[in-house]
Amino acid sequence: MSSPLLPEFFGDTLLIVLPSTVTEISVEADLYSQWKEWIKIGDNAKFPPAFRTIGGDPLTPGIDAGAYFFLQNQDGWRIKPAEENATVLITGNLAPEDSTLPQAIPTTGTFTVLLLGLQPITQNIDVILEQTQESLYSGRVAIDTFSGDGVPGVLFPIGTRGTPSDNLADARAIADNLGFHEFEIHGNVLLDQEYEDWSFIGTSALHSIIDLNGQDVAGASFFNCSLKGSAAIIGSPLHQMFARECVIPVGEVLGEWTGVMQECLFGGDISLQDGLCAFLFCSSQIAGTETPQFEKNNNPGDLNIRAWSGGLEILNFSSGDNCSVDLISGHLKLGPTNTAGTLVLRGVGKYTNTMGSPKLTVNRDGFVDGEDITLIRALAAGDAVVSPDDLTVTVYDNSVSPRVILAVYSVSSDGRIRTRTS
Repeated sequence: MSSPLLPEFFGDTLLIVLPSTVTEISVEADLYSQWKEWIKIGDNAKFPPAFRTIGGDPLTPGIDAGAYFFLQNQDGWRIKPAEENATVLITGNLAPEDSTLPQAIPTTGTFTVLLLGLQPITQNIDVILEQTQESLYSGRVAIDTFSGDGVPGVLFPIGTRGTPSDNLADARAIADNLGFHEFEIHGNVLLDQEYEDWSFIGTSALHSIIDLNGQDVAGASFFNCSLKGSAAIIGSPLHQMFARECVIPVGEVLGEWTGVMQECLFGGDISLQDGLCAFLFCSSQIAGTETPQFEKNNNPGDLNIRAWSGGLEILNFSSGDNCSVDLISGHLKLGPTNTAGTLVLRGVGKYTNTMGSPKLTVNRDGFVDGEDITLIRALAAGDAVVSPDDLTVTVYDNSVSPRVILAVYSVSSDGRIRTRTS
């Protein structure tokens, strides 16, 4: 409601003096409307305008302004309270034209005046717009190099999910400007600089492919994407990486990896860096008898493979290496390049050891070999033949035709002890 006592306008000093004993001032009715009446009097129109107003003007794409009144403080206009102790509520959207300059000046005498409503949120519309724009990014910059929806440039709204960037360089510039360290990626990207502690979130492992390209990705995280190329060799102590629900494509080798991979699929191979590497609930994507290869590169460190499914071959284990492999089901292969270290094998599956000498030590106390299961079934079914001289027992698998030999046991001279010979 407009006050019956109205502000006074002084063109020579560019002051708007508030009336005394008034505790509430309406921006539109008491300031803006009264100023429009004032400029009609005499030659007051010769002075710089005191206000500029907008209503319905676009502040930024998708956001329209309501009724905002901009005090032309860049031309010198100021609001001055009455010469008295008072608290005055200024209602309405009042903002300065120049947010770096003051809107009000103090009283001439020694009085305490509190102007409510002249708050930073109404003094600087640029801040409101910046905060609103940032909220549309949801903390990450979107990149689309796949569908054709991406666009070049660094100006808002480029990089939002609705208007993704079409290249990594622009997306990085947007992220640096906003202080973000996260990308949402649809398509292929080739890293061209360091990305320490960044997060890369794919829209699908099929359509979000990241080539590490030898860049430093210490501490980086990757989600729901395909990974290829090699990470930089990172100094000591190693800053581990993390990947979840990612894919190593067929024919690719992910190089210099150190850290944790969870629920990932391996169509290709991986080369491991120093330090602890852990693979949790991962599996082979290769059909048939071929397997992914884990290349230890004779680098020291522990390797933990938990709940693995499918085939797997481990290469180049050396002195000081320790490894635990827990198979849900699958085939573990160890070849002649594994010259030292210790491996503990648990679970159920198939185990092939063609190691030469020296070789790593393999503990299989907690492992059930698939061949042993077949043998147990054959023994229980009575598919065994004792030789005429009672010196050997041959166990057959009668589930196939022609039947095959599963194992041969020698029999001690007293007939009590049987020792497997093949």
